[in-house]
Amino acid sequence: MAKNGGPGVMNLALAKLIESLPQLPLIIQGEVKSALNQSSSSRVLAVSPTQDSSIEEKAEWFTSIDRPVSEYIESFDIALWHRKMMDGFGFKRPILVSYAPHISRAYWLSKKIGISPITLPRYPVVYEPEPYQWWVKSPWFNNPREFLARIRELLKGRI
Repeated sequence: MAKNGGPGVMNLALAKLIESLPQLPLIIQGEVKSALNQSSSSRVLAVSPTQDSSIEEKAEWFTSIDRPVSEYIESFDIALWHRKMMDGFGFKRPILVSYAPHISRAYWLSKKIGISPITLPRYPVVYEPEPYQWWVKSPWFNNPREFLARIRELLKGRI
């Protein structure tokens, strides 16, 4: 997501990737939904709050996945929410979509909570010129942060 509140370069790239996939139902993060075209938006069954959603919006969402309320939505929280949504809709095997530096951690978080996602052979490598989250501005920030996030998840037993 860009600082200006728009979907940003990264979410536009993810939306383009999603739009190139078969016409499947979507359970999606709020940041990416805002970048989808009308046809793909009509396939959305569930949407998470965005990082800039109000704490009130986030509180209900966090409560629904039995997690403490927080300003920041972690990748683990998103994985738990996807698991709950998949169970509710009866889905068994999702196609996991994320940007290249993050996809490995998203995959292992998903596996840890019992999701066996299908991964694609290629994911977008894009960075946000004016990001809402500072680390997605360049590989110089994103790659070390992603490495440290993987270590943190490993130490917490999430991957």
